[in-house]
Amino acid sequence: MKRRLLALCLLASSLSACGPWFDGLWFPGTVRNRLARAVAQGPGTLVRLDEITPFGYKTAHLFGPYTSIATIQSRLEIDADEAEQLARGIEGRDDIHLLVFSFEHASYESMEIPRNQAGFGLELAECSFVSQEAVFVVKKGGTLGLAPGVTCK
Repeated sequence: MKRRLLALCLLASSLSACGPWFDGLWFPGTVRNRLARAVAQGPGTLVRLDEITPFGYKTAHLFGPYTSIATIQSRLEIDADEAEQLARGIEGRDDIHLLVFSFEHASYESMEIPRNQAGFGLELAECSFVSQEAVFVVKKGGTLGLAPGVTCK
């Protein structure tokens, strides 16, 4: 009985230590909700992507509506099949932005960001940012643009 209880405690503590990882990638609603709350704060609000993602990442890549698979493939330097899996149908949609995160071991994960929750300005349609440089500002009209001093790569 004590062994089972100990094993259960170890499992629970292991999962809680991994909580941010599971919370962010497996449930992208967390990121979407945090972006929407930031936008709701109004124009001038600074939004640091690394502070609203409950996981660490190396680079964030943003793609706008109707982005082609070929563009994603070229930008991320991956094969067409992987680009299509990450794309989430964006090539035929105008209601989402696609946010793709790269990690230290060259893996990628993507999530849809509905434009009605947190729309990014068109100037960000094909931008990439290292973790600490992904800083946006809420503009008039509720869209996210580049924060002062931040450049798109």
